[in-house]
Amino acid sequence: MFDSSEKPSLDQDSRSSVPRFNWEALSIPDIIELYDQIRQHLPPVALKDMDIEEEMLLQFHTLRALQTELLNDDEQPLNQRVALANAVTSNLGKLGDLQQSIYTSERFKLIETLLIRMLSAMPADVSAQFLADYEALLTKKRAKPVENAAN
Repeated sequence: MFDSSEKPSLDQDSRSSVPRFNWEALSIPDIIELYDQIRQHLPPVALKDMDIEEEMLLQFHTLRALQTELLNDDEQPLNQRVALANAVTSNLGKLGDLQQSIYTSERFKLIETLLIRMLSAMPADVSAQFLADYEALLTKKRAKPVENAAN
C-alpha cells in the first residue's frame, strides 16, 4: 500500500492499469538508482546496442550529484571529496573525447558520401581502381595497425 502522502503523486492513466508516477518529485540519484533496478530486470542487450553516450552522461550526472552532496558535508574526509572531484573531471574528459570522436565519425561519413558521389561521376575504370586501392589500403591497415597508412 502507498503512504497517504504519496497518493497525490500517483494518478491512473486511462490507457493502462499501472498508476503513473510523479518522477519530478525524485532526485537525479534516486531516478538513476531506479533506472538501474529496472535495467536489472530487462533482458541483456548486445554491446553494439549499448548507448555509450547515454551511459557516460548518466555516470557524469550521478558523480556530479554525489559531488554536490559531499562538498557540502564537512564530516566527509577531504580525500574522499578530492577523489570524487577527480572522478568528475575524468568523466568530463571522457565525455569530451566521446564528443570529439562522434564529430570525427560524422565528418568522415560526410566525406565518404561526397567521395561516392564524385566516384560516380568519374569513368568506371578510374572508380574501380580507386576502390580496389582503397580496399587494399584498409585491409593492409587492419592487418598491420602500427604501419603508416601512406606506405
